[in-house]
Amino acid sequence: MDQSPTSLDFIARQQPDRPVFCFRPDRLTRAARWFRERFPGEVYYAVKANPSRHVLETLWAARIDHYDVASIDEI
Repeated sequence: MDQSPTSLDFIARQQPDRPVFCFRPDRLTRAARWFRERFPGEVYYAVKANPSRHVLETLWAARIDHYDVASIDEI
């Protein structure tokens, strides 16, 4: 069975000496929409969990438009 390379395969080959950010916007969009469709209340994203611009913009596009922030830096 032939499998496509994964992000873990790439990281194993490259052996970076710094953290690597792997982002799959399609997966985040799907998860956000799934949660929003099933949760009856307002959905807030805790910015502290991952303040990456990529994450925030993807969540915004998926109609997650309420955010929980605890500091000026998070705003």
